[in-house]
Amino acid sequence: MKIVEKVMKEFPSPYEPFDFQRKIIEKAYKKDTSLLKMDVGTGKTIVSWYMALARSLEFGAEQILILCPPTLIRQWYNFVREFENIPSVCMYQGPPAKRAQMDLSESVVIMGYQIFLKDIRKIYAAMYKRPVFVICDEVSLRNVSSLTFKTLRLFLYDAPTAKDLNDRYNETGGPAKPFTFLTATPISNPGQIYGYIKLIHPGLYKSLADFELHHVQRKDRYNKPVAYKMVELLEDNFKFRRFDADADKLMSLPPITYIPIRYDLEPKHHALYLKMVNKEVEAFPELAARNAKDILGLFTRLQQLVTNPDMFGYNYKPAYLDMLDERLEELGEEKVIIYAHFKPTNRRILTHLGDTAAGYWSDFTQAQKNKSEDAFKNGTSRLVAHCKSGGMGLNLQHARHEIFIEIPPDPPSFKQAVGRVHRSGQTRKQFVTIFLASGTIQESIYYNLIVKDKILADVIGDKKSLRDFLLA
Repeated sequence: MKIVEKVMKEFPSPYEPFDFQRKIIEKAYKKDTSLLKMDVGTGKTIVSWYMALARSLEFGAEQILILCPPTLIRQWYNFVREFENIPSVCMYQGPPAKRAQMDLSESVVIMGYQIFLKDIRKIYAAMYKRPVFVICDEVSLRNVSSLTFKTLRLFLYDAPTAKDLNDRYNETGGPAKPFTFLTATPISNPGQIYGYIKLIHPGLYKSLADFELHHVQRKDRYNKPVAYKMVELLEDNFKFRRFDADADKLMSLPPITYIPIRYDLEPKHHALYLKMVNKEVEAFPELAARNAKDILGLFTRLQQLVTNPDMFGYNYKPAYLDMLDERLEELGEEKVIIYAHFKPTNRRILTHLGDTAAGYWSDFTQAQKNKSEDAFKNGTSRLVAHCKSGGMGLNLQHARHEIFIEIPPDPPSFKQAVGRVHRSGQTRKQFVTIFLASGTIQESIYYNLIVKDKILADVIGDKKSLRDFLLA
C-alpha cells in the first residue's frame, strides 16, 4: 500500500489528494529537508500535511510543529481538525500570560513566526528531545543575518552559529528535526534563494561570502547586491530537494480575465502630479548612486499622490471612488474583493462603502479579521483588503471578482492576491478589474506586472526613462 493510502486509512478526512499531489507526497515525505514551491491554489497545505502524517507513520514523528504567518493560523487549525485520529491540536498564540499556561506537548502545535521567535527558549526546551516534523509555511529568508534565519537554524539543526551548522551537516548530513518549507510566492531574489539553500542543503555553499563570490556581480552604495552572475548554476542548486507545482498546467482552473479601467484625474490633481514628477526626477540620484529603496520610495510617494492627495495637503476627491461605485453597481450581488496597496486607501474605501463592506488589513486584530472573513463568506458581498495581509492564506474561491484600486509594484504580492480566487475549488471564470489613472505611474506598473512580469526596480535606466515611466 502506498503511503497516501496509508495516511487516508489511518487519518480519514474530506481531503483526497489529486494525482499530481500524490506524486509529490510519495517522493517528498522521505526527505529530511525539502521545499514545496507550489503555485497559489495547487494545495501546498494538503501536500505538506500528508507528508507530516506520513512521517508519523513511517519514521515515528511524535509531534508536528506548523510555523506560519499569523493570518494563516486559524486556516491551518480548521484544516487539521477535519482529520480523524489526531489526538490534540494547539493554537499557540495570545498574550504572554496566556501562552505561559499552554501545553507544548500536544501532537500538533500551530504558531506564528513572531511568537516562535519570542518563545524560542520555551519551545526549544519542550521539543528538544522529541521526534518532531516541522512545516514552515511562507517563511521569509531574505537575510541569513536575520533573527528568523538564525532561530530556524538553531531549532532545526541545533546550530547556534554558521560554523555549527556546517559542522553538524558535515557530521550527520541532515537536520536535528526534519522539515519542509512551503511557498506559493515566486522566488526570484538570489539572497532569499541562498537562505533556502543554506537550510535545505547547507553543504552547497560554505558561507555567504562563498555564495557572493560565485554569484554576486555588483553591489550598490549600501553594499546590497544589485547584479548577479552564474544564475543558471544558482537555479540548478536551488532545485535540490525542491518540488514544484504549476497551477495552470495541473489544476485546469477556469481562466482569469484582466480588465483595466482607465480614468482621468481632476485637472488640478493631474497638474500637481506632473509638478511632483518633475521635482522628483530632477532630485533623483544618478544610476551609479541609486538603490532599490530610492526607487520604491519614489513609486510610493507618487502612487499615494494619485489615490490619497489629502496626505499632501490637497483636498481633491479621488476620482476612483465614483469609478468604484459604478463598477460595483454593474456587478450587483456578486461577491467582490477590493484590494489597495496602501492602508490610507483601504480606510478611505471602507469609510466610503460603509456597512456594505468588511475590512481586512493590519488596522484590525486577528479576531476582527476572522470576523470579516466569515462575514464575507456568509453574507457581506464586499471585502476591502490590503494586497499583502489580505492577499495570503485566505480561501475565497466562492468569489470570482477582484478590484485593484492600487496594485503592488512586485509580481509576488500581486499573484498572491489574485490567487485568493484563482485556486483549487474555483469552478467559474474569474475577473480582475484594475483601476488605472491615465498618464501616471499606475499604467506603467500595470504594464510591467501583467505584460512583462518585471519587478519595477529592474526597468529604470536614465532620468529620461524614469520620467517616461512615471508619466506612462
